[in-house]
Amino acid sequence: MTAPGTDPSTLLSRVTQPWDGVDVVVATSGSTSGTGELVGLSLAALTASARATLERLGAPGQWLTSLPIHHIAGFQVVARSALAGIAPQIHSGIPHMLADEIARMRTDVPRYLSLVPTQLLRILEEDPTPLTHLDAILVGGAALPAPLAQRARDAGVPITTTYGMTETCGGCVYDGVPLTGVDVTLEDSRVLISGPVLATRYLTSSSQPFRTIRGERHLLTSDLGEWRGGRLTILGRADDVIITGGVNVTPGAVEAELAGTL
Repeated sequence: MTAPGTDPSTLLSRVTQPWDGVDVVVATSGSTSGTGELVGLSLAALTASARATLERLGAPGQWLTSLPIHHIAGFQVVARSALAGIAPQIHSGIPHMLADEIARMRTDVPRYLSLVPTQLLRILEEDPTPLTHLDAILVGGAALPAPLAQRARDAGVPITTTYGMTETCGGCVYDGVPLTGVDVTLEDSRVLISGPVLATRYLTSSSQPFRTIRGERHLLTSDLGEWRGGRLTILGRADDVIITGGVNVTPGAVEAELAGTL
């Protein structure tokens, strides 16, 4: 899947790795500028992710398309819809049309939506009422500030925070709890993920983020995390850590604290 205006042949010319086990190719952030990766995903992994999401949500339903299909979160909206056999409601991309589009969604099945935090903030500032008519709203793609999450919940918006990436076929941890089949462990605070949702490989690099531990394949992410009350909390990126006064500090944690004081 490529972004509008991107020449697929240009991206494919960067492929150096084998195609076996690859059914769909999704670019990570920066891929179109040459700084990201082309990630090869299998149909089995995409299906495992979609099934696990529908299981966690409780039932198949109708989705409102709200994210670009060339990003994994947008692609998975289509995949989940196909798996459920329910056509999604198409979002025009015009913010003030959202209420009408939600009103046109089916009422005989659950109604779902995926957003990134900036979209959620914009809707809350305009009018959160349409969102309260949905059964679940997945929020991911970036860290969701705690004050924004609380603001949404106070408005009656049924949000679920998600954590994942292209390499895991999208969100694989919902509200801090891994989806069925997904296992999350920490290695020196680095998040490791295993399970059937893992990508096949990077197609544009011989350097792969996957490793085998005790016979099981894992993705070694660049994210730092910790367990709080049995739920995974992402602290920030390993490559963003700042050492001050002999203490490792993640900018994300500082930003969250500052956001809570505003």
